[in-house]
Amino acid sequence: MKIIGLTGGIGSGKSTIAKCLQIMGYPVYSADEEARRLTNSHPSIIEGLYKMFGEAIYVNGSLNRKEVAARVFSDPELLKKINALIHPIVKNDFDLWCDNKNHLSYVFQESAILFEQANQARFFKTILVVSPLKLRIERVMKRDGVTEQEVMNRVNSQLVDDKKIDLADFVIHCDEKQLVLPQILAIIKHLEE
Repeated sequence: MKIIGLTGGIGSGKSTIAKCLQIMGYPVYSADEEARRLTNSHPSIIEGLYKMFGEAIYVNGSLNRKEVAARVFSDPELLKKINALIHPIVKNDFDLWCDNKNHLSYVFQESAILFEQANQARFFKTILVVSPLKLRIERVMKRDGVTEQEVMNRVNSQLVDDKKIDLADFVIHCDEKQLVLPQILAIIKHLEE
């Protein structure tokens, strides 16, 4: 089984591409979604976040993500500590998810910070989803109900697309001008050859 990495900056449209792949019948592990689940259920993560933020960071058993985001995206060291806590657990969860998929030719792992974590070596191929910054900002402000500055704090914590394009095997433009399905199908065709 080969693992294909799917990545892109916040608001780029990578989750849309992941949903397209799932509709087409391909298994996709969303590291971001699973990390959200694990932050509310995994004892080691909960304990670690209590130590970093205090018990008030959880409200009715759910992590106050808005509060965490406000703190970590303006403090690179705190972001590193959180990533060091959560990412190994997510990686283990992904490995368990893969256990019953060994009969498949390949699976996809959606990860927002694939290149930032220098994880590309573990993937057979990588797909980068890109969109113009203005469109990304608009998408995230609408989706998350945050300010432009809050979006920019998150954007600035990730590598710029130009650097990621050089690292990626494939690039999908999710800019509302180009159709994404033909781009996905071209990549699938390449993978199956």
